[in-house]
Amino acid sequence: MTAVVPLIPEDEKWEKFLEQNDHLIFHTPLYKKFVEAAFDLKVLYYAAVKGETIRALLPVFPIQHKILSSKLISTAFLEYGGPCGDGKSLENIVSYLEQNFGKKYTHLEIRAGLKAQEPVLDRIMKRDVPYKRFVLELGSENDVWRNIQREKRKAVRKAERLGIVVREVPYRNIDALYDIYCRNMKDFGSPPFGRSYFESFFNNLVSQEMGKIFGSYHQGRLVSFLSGLCYRDRIHIVISVARPEYLKYRINDAMHWAFIRFACHRGFRWFDFGRVRPESGQYDYKKKWGCTLHDLPHHYLLWKSKRIPCVDPENPKYRMMTSVWRRLPLSWTTRIGPWIRKGLGI
Repeated sequence: MTAVVPLIPEDEKWEKFLEQNDHLIFHTPLYKKFVEAAFDLKVLYYAAVKGETIRALLPVFPIQHKILSSKLISTAFLEYGGPCGDGKSLENIVSYLEQNFGKKYTHLEIRAGLKAQEPVLDRIMKRDVPYKRFVLELGSENDVWRNIQREKRKAVRKAERLGIVVREVPYRNIDALYDIYCRNMKDFGSPPFGRSYFESFFNNLVSQEMGKIFGSYHQGRLVSFLSGLCYRDRIHIVISVARPEYLKYRINDAMHWAFIRFACHRGFRWFDFGRVRPESGQYDYKKKWGCTLHDLPHHYLLWKSKRIPCVDPENPKYRMMTSVWRRLPLSWTTRIGPWIRKGLGI
């Protein structure tokens, strides 16, 4: 008989299961520690257990908010999520969630993760493909450099000529980093993560070589940064922001190339640029790095909702709100933004 139980980081079966199964960074106990500290949120990791053996694992983020809807997301605050392990045992976990949470939450959302799990999710849940993602296959630095479009190579060289220096961002620069981030998010019309996100990123991921933040510096001043998750054979870019007045120095190109070089030299196989909306400026930017385009499917179980949710700035429902957000003082967006962002689960 298969039982569904929540795991705790101290459970030795968890690490043993990960050693024996394909998985991603958000399936690990360390990622649970990072995200709980970042958002002051209790994250549940449900396992389908048969005897003494874990057969499947699904991280679940219970998102409850006084104004926004309550939902379960795997995983919130990241475009990826989903299970690892045996697909048939996954059905036990989904059934358990429906029985125990279906009356309290509006829906269950499982974001794109391991491709091997998609057939099961397609069969038991509703599928939606709201975004794409660009992934670059890595090799030697020289091979990757030759495959990048000529325009990008020229941009990287231009940044170097203009005195842009790219290096890892230390914790002591967190104030400057967070200022750039909050100003960019305001310009985007989106609520920001709280400062605690970056503190936890440094303390739990960077310290364990499972996260990196590269920054572009001009005359010693941090003017942009690029953060990414580093785990197993994959780099996954999470945040890319810059001071707009320095974009002419091609700072984004310089720091992307520095991160790619790092990945090549450390033996990573994949450089994931993250999600992208077709027909957007980011789509064109990422395509020029020689990437391959992939679907980014999400799966849903609708309990109280009638429609698949679409939390996107381009959604007409949010367009007016993003326009208003851009006009608010920075002190307001920095203070109330993290509370809204936590409730959205994005």
